[in-house]
Amino acid sequence: MRKDVPYSSDARVTSPARVSFPDAGLASAVEALNVGFADYVVPMRWTADALTRRMEAESVDPAASFVYRAGGAPAGVCMIARRGRHSRVAAFCVSPAQRRAGVGRRMLQDALAAARTRGDARMSLEVIEQNEAAVAFYRALGFAIGRRLVGYRRSARAGEPAPLEELPLAALADIQARFEGNEAQWQLAAATLRGLRAPARAYALGEHVYAVVSGEREDGFDLRALVVPPAHRRAGWATRMVDALTFERGGKACNVAPIVPEGLGHDFFVATGFVLQEISQVEMSCAP
Repeated sequence: MRKDVPYSSDARVTSPARVSFPDAGLASAVEALNVGFADYVVPMRWTADALTRRMEAESVDPAASFVYRAGGAPAGVCMIARRGRHSRVAAFCVSPAQRRAGVGRRMLQDALAAARTRGDARMSLEVIEQNEAAVAFYRALGFAIGRRLVGYRRSARAGEPAPLEELPLAALADIQARFEGNEAQWQLAAATLRGLRAPARAYALGEHVYAVVSGEREDGFDLRALVVPPAHRRAGWATRMVDALTFERGGKACNVAPIVPEGLGHDFFVATGFVLQEISQVEMSCAP
């Protein structure tokens, strides 16, 4: 049974209906995401498989996530991930036809109200720093900027062979969990790494360094995580791992998404030939 929750009337815009992910169905969520992100700063194309993988890895709560529709057309999506008393806006978009009419504000207010009802202590999100309008929007709803998140890219090069061993993602997540603090970035946390599935793959060089490659394209591969136990740091193991991954992939470029807390590993990335990406993010949070 569908559970449409219409808003109260507003003279400026047709009141959208709110439908939970389970009731809307995966296809409806994918459609609304593609409409809302069609002109996003970073090109995004959602598929049912990509959405399912993201939901599994990032602890998305389907019952707390909603598709919004107005006049039968997609109006927006608010996807909420939850771990303990911490909720996170994992994806948020408003269709072009519904922007600047208060729809986005209402969607986020719904999410905050639900978080208060659950007794959440915190709600967080990440937003592209260069998207000044979006940052201002979240500020207006009570979110404050915390840390800055950056990404890196290393151009194609030969790499160096090394005896890489593939291991289960869950095993790498267990190793990561030993060393991460309470404030691990959501997408880099052990809980997220444990939820990844193919095409993501985990690797080890002995017990010295571990890595996760989350995807590969014709022009490069995505390095999702790099874990060096404290006893083996500052001994060149991270460099060996990146070079070995590069060699195994025929010298492709290596991409690190802008989800790395600023300063974390910066000296390593620079010394290993990476450059900062132009796009960065900021984490924002508030008490619901």
